[in-house]
Amino acid sequence: MTNAYQPDITARLDDIDKRLKQLSDELDLIPTIQNGMRQKSANNQQI
Repeated sequence: MTNAYQPDITARLDDIDKRLKQLSDELDLIPTIQNGMRQKSANNQQI
């Protein structure tokens, strides 16, 4: 009976892994965007 649930659990774990990877990528991108916005703001203030 536990074998019947194995494919479902594996698929769910794979999905969770993909979602965590995507969230990690998005979180890594946030500081990059913030730094770019700060630089743009600083450049605009100098003009």
